[in-house]
Amino acid sequence: MDTGNDKKHVRSFWQKNVMLIFGAVWLVLGLGALAGGAYAFRLNQRYAREGVTVEGVVLTRSVSVSRAGVRTKTPTTHHDVTYRFQTPDGTTHEGADSLDEDLWNSLREQGPVTIQYLASDPSTSRVSDASRDTWLRAVPAASLAASAALLWCPIYGAGSKQPAAIETGRSCCCASRHWA
Repeated sequence: MDTGNDKKHVRSFWQKNVMLIFGAVWLVLGLGALAGGAYAFRLNQRYAREGVTVEGVVLTRSVSVSRAGVRTKTPTTHHDVTYRFQTPDGTTHEGADSLDEDLWNSLREQGPVTIQYLASDPSTSRVSDASRDTWLRAVPAASLAASAALLWCPIYGAGSKQPAAIETGRSCCCASRHWA
C-alpha cells in the first residue's frame, strides 16, 4: 500500500538535495569543457612543434545542419571538407576537417588546399589555414561551470539544517552533511 509518507520522503530528498544536484551537474559539465579545451590546446601545441605543411587536394565539400539541441536553440551549420595529401615518403593520406564558412567558400573540389599533419602521425592532419582557437571556447564554459559548482556549496549549506559553511568559516568540503 502506497502511503503519502513515501511521496513526502522522495519530495523531501529532492528539496534537500536540489543544490547538490545542481552543483554536481555543473561540475561535470565544467570538467568536460576543461578536458576538451586541454585536449585541443595540447593538439595545437603538437602541431606547432612537429607540424609539417604540404599541399593537398580537396576531394569533397559539404554542408550539414544539425538540429537544435539542449545548448543551442537554433540549428548549427557545419562546413566540412575531405582532402588527400602525400607525405615526402610517397604515402597518401586522406583526412577531413570542419572549417569556418569563409575558408570553406574559398576552396573548390579538386582544388589545392594547404594541409598540416603531425610528423609522428601523418594520419592526424588538418587544413592549415583554419582558425585554431577552439580551445579558447572551453575556458569561459569551464570557468562558468567551476563558479557554479563552487558557489553551490555555501548556498547548499545555507539551506540546510546545519550551519552554512560560509557562516562558520569552514571550507564547504569540511562542513558536515549528515543530518536527518
